[in-house]
Amino acid sequence: MILDFYISFGLIVLLSSFFQIINFRKIYFAKEWYNKFIQITKRKPTVVDFRTKSDYDFLTRNNVLMIFDFVWLSGLIFSQFWSYSVIFIIFNFITNFISLKFNYNFFSKIFMFLRVLIKSTIVIVIISKYFFNLL
Repeated sequence: MILDFYISFGLIVLLSSFFQIINFRKIYFAKEWYNKFIQITKRKPTVVDFRTKSDYDFLTRNNVLMIFDFVWLSGLIFSQFWSYSVIFIIFNFITNFISLKFNYNFFSKIFMFLRVLIKSTIVIVIISKYFFNLL
């Protein structure tokens, strides 16, 4: 019963993944601008420092969704889907490390997009395995 409820929250994670895929370009450029702003000014930008309000909204919305996604996938360690959760966490750390090494170039963009696609795939597999027993 509790696992049914918890896996149902996976639908929210799936929707957030689709949001991240659809708005990937905007989110990527907002993150890039944010990190370069910190590098240049040595301070975190305030709301008025952002180019547009939508850049700030995309960045904050994406950060909240990423935290929720990570917590949800990490919580799966205590379920029958622990292997998927471990795969995602390891892949997440590897892509974060590679993205930081390449520092916002073409390869960084590819790895960040792959992370979102892999997360979406893992969530779809978990939901379909649990509710529909398709895989």
